[in-house]
Amino acid sequence: MSAVYLDALSLKLQYPGKGIEKQALYAALGLTGDGKCTLLGLWFFLNEGAFVWEELLKELKSRGLVEVLLFITDGLAGVEEAIHRVYPQAEWQYSILHKLRATQAQVKRRDASALLADLKRVYRSPNRAKALEELKRFTQRWQDRYPRVTAS
Repeated sequence: MSAVYLDALSLKLQYPGKGIEKQALYAALGLTGDGKCTLLGLWFFLNEGAFVWEELLKELKSRGLVEVLLFITDGLAGVEEAIHRVYPQAEWQYSILHKLRATQAQVKRRDASALLADLKRVYRSPNRAKALEELKRFTQRWQDRYPRVTAS
């Protein structure tokens, strides 16, 4: 598998006789080298945690997912380490979607759409040279107002 995207969604579920209970829906999506997406698994647990992800990765490995080049996740504490314990050769990358959401939370509302549009130009660049050029432009425009955002 070229890449595996891992994420969990917090849901409120209605159970007959028990009322509403919060649960985390874990999802693992695989991306092949030719761009096809495969649902590798869905699981419910009480909350999201790196320990649970590690156990789910062990399950995927036992079911035949032997090699993964790249894992893409949110910034959950400990998830990168959990991945490397199960798949030591795999690379890890912070999800662009989660990065954009985290960035939006750090900027003023009036600046958010312009800043995110500039940041998306970096991520959507057709090659590394263009991405670096867009990153330089992004940093020059926003560094004075948002130094932490541009540094990250």
